[in-house]
Amino acid sequence: MSNKSSPSVVTYRQLQNDPETSATDAELLEPSIGQANAAAKRLSTLPQVSRTFTLSSFVPKDQDEKITQLKAASKELGTALNPSQKAPAPDDHAVVEVLQHAAKALSAAADHDEGAAADTARNVSAQLSRLASGDAGVRQKAEAAFVPPLVDDLKQLRESLAVQPITRQALPPDLVRDWVLPDGRARKTRGPRPRRPASYQGMAICIISIAQQATPKVGGDTAARMLLPFVPANFRVPKQGPRASFVDNGTPAT
Repeated sequence: MSNKSSPSVVTYRQLQNDPETSATDAELLEPSIGQANAAAKRLSTLPQVSRTFTLSSFVPKDQDEKITQLKAASKELGTALNPSQKAPAPDDHAVVEVLQHAAKALSAAADHDEGAAADTARNVSAQLSRLASGDAGVRQKAEAAFVPPLVDDLKQLRESLAVQPITRQALPPDLVRDWVLPDGRARKTRGPRPRRPASYQGMAICIISIAQQATPKVGGDTAARMLLPFVPANFRVPKQGPRASFVDNGTPAT
């Protein structure tokens, strides 16, 4: 057994406890994307389920409002992000002046204050002062380390503000193929609430019930094989009647 305090085990536990990265998700196929969306909506109301996803989850909601806000931000930042004229790259003397000015500004901002923010400002100020008084070769290395990532970040910011409405038809074909088969069957996933063992059992029972009642030839058998370790030995899938609901301890509600 690995040491419970080792970085690998700690990281694994952190990933397992995060609903976005947990390996306990269950996946099923529905006959169509519409049925997958309906099933995902139904499952999302259960206390044992933390989230559900289908291909439709990649199409943002309230796009008109968000696009309006992004276009307003683009208008405000447009001149800074897309200048009509670009200044030439500064020489080393200009770089030293900027570093010294930034160091003085941070030192003044920190003043005699206490706390993490003030300490950080003073630390960065000292680092900038050392860089300004150091060798030109060191500043060139610093430029190579910091400037290219900044250029890439600014490029991504410009692209993120140049938005267009996202539709299912506009999604990348490879992504669509991961979620919808050529015959129309659609994939849906859902995950349990983190760090609640009863939720795994409750989610497993509920998914098997819904899958085998709705599409036994499509997803029920797969769900049973995948979730069997979480299901009580005496559980039986109801063949008819209303779909069961489940209380928070993972047992069918009466």
